[in-house]
Amino acid sequence: MMFLSRAQIDPNRREARRLLASPQALHAVVLGAFPDGLSKQSRILWRVESDRRGTFLYVVSEIEPDFSDFVRQASSVSGIDGWSCRDYGPFLSRLTEGERWAFRLTANPSFSDPSRGGKRFANVTVTQQQEWLLRRAEGYGFTVYRKDDVLDLVVRDRRTDTFRREGKLVTIAKATFDGSLQVVDAESLRNTLVNGIGHAKAYGCGLLTLAALE
Repeated sequence: MMFLSRAQIDPNRREARRLLASPQALHAVVLGAFPDGLSKQSRILWRVESDRRGTFLYVVSEIEPDFSDFVRQASSVSGIDGWSCRDYGPFLSRLTEGERWAFRLTANPSFSDPSRGGKRFANVTVTQQQEWLLRRAEGYGFTVYRKDDVLDLVVRDRRTDTFRREGKLVTIAKATFDGSLQVVDAESLRNTLVNGIGHAKAYGCGLLTLAALE
């Protein structure tokens, strides 16, 4: 069983600002929404995004979370009104080849260099980041939609998160991809929606979500 959850964040609150500034701290809070020990044994993907409706934390997990503590600290809406959780299974099971969906993905567009011991490097330009996704898309069960040879893909919110983990400096390049896709392999896409795309999943990367086209 899989769950899709959403929790509201109020950037005007001090604790919310602290969490938003630290992927490591936010990762710890996400894990804290699950029973002790179980979060490390299951798949958890998460992403923070802001739009005209506000700022939200999205989570996909095998275990149903409880974000009550989180919304008390970081939201202006208290109790169950501050977060929601629904069974993701019915949506996943309905996916069919040929369908088109709007999509959003925040990812770590990067590559490993065998000549440098497999060290990972970021794809830093918009073109590189688009190509990073396009090369991988079909293996994840979809193609990015084109109409009249125009690609329906926008790269935005390109940034670099830097923090310390166990005394070492960690740098993660992030980019958010918006566009529309066409399903070419429904089972592969289901796996992608619950397992994610790319690296740095513990720090808010890899969660692909779909929405009906407007």
